Amino acid sequence: METVKSLERGLDVLDALVALGSGTVRAVARRAGLTQQATYRCLESLRHKGFAHRNSYREPYRATALHLNWCARLPPEIVLMDAARAPMAELTRRLKWPAVLTAVGDLNLRILETTDHLPGRHRGQKGMRRLSHGASVAFFERPSWALYQAGLTPERARALFREVVARHGAQLFVRDQDFHDMLLARIRTRGYVVFEPLRGPESSVAVPLRVLGGQFFGLELRFIAADVKTAAIKAEFVPALKGAAHAIAAAAAPGLAAGATLAAAVDARPTS
Repeated sequence: METVKSLERGLDVLDALVALGSGTVRAVARRAGLTQQATYRCLESLRHKGFAHRNSYREPYRATALHLNWCARLPPEIVLMDAARAPMAELTRRLKWPAVLTAVGDLNLRILETTDHLPGRHRGQKGMRRLSHGASVAFFERPSWALYQAGLTPERARALFREVVARHGAQLFVRDQDFHDMLLARIRTRGYVVFEPLRGPESSVAVPLRVLGGQFFGLELRFIAADVKTAAIKAEFVPALKGAAHAIAAAAAPGLAAGATLAAAVDARPTS
């Protein structure tokens, strides 16, 4: 039977990309068993049709929910990143500062999506570190970790505080237990946190992103403190962040619910 070789190559590349989660042209080509030139053409075709995505040519390609929606084990992060892309881009267009979507665990923090790649950013960002999709950063380097702890029980938050200090020493927001408890109580009341690192000119404001499932996500806006009036953070940045977080959660909810339903159905199937 005659086959369409270009289609076969495209499917091989898509399978390789899904298996890797994200990867460079070289990594995908190696897994798919194709040349880098052929792999690049396939990846660009997949990107054009919405099956693959990357923020800029410097970053790796990654699979999108358009393909994974067919899978029972759809990672919720894929759905969330797809849902977040447009609201985050609008947030940066409106406020002129880069936005960051994070996934937080007990001592792990990963960057899921950023808008650092978008053109027309604020000129003051020259002093800011560039963040990219997939990067892992120190747990206490981003404000999302304080929001995450504020959502824990007081007992678990105190235990995590002790673990961070034992592993990394005293850090900003981790001075002593009383200060830590006071900070978390303030965050619970306000629903946001402003983060001013000890090193460099960059500051951040973050809000929690409430989605289906047990994983915690944070939405942040990064800025140069010297270029932003303090009043603008509360009056402009926080409402815009909360609005974007609500839009992301609403857009992701159907896909997350469908994935959970499909996964439950697969789990319930009898095994022979």
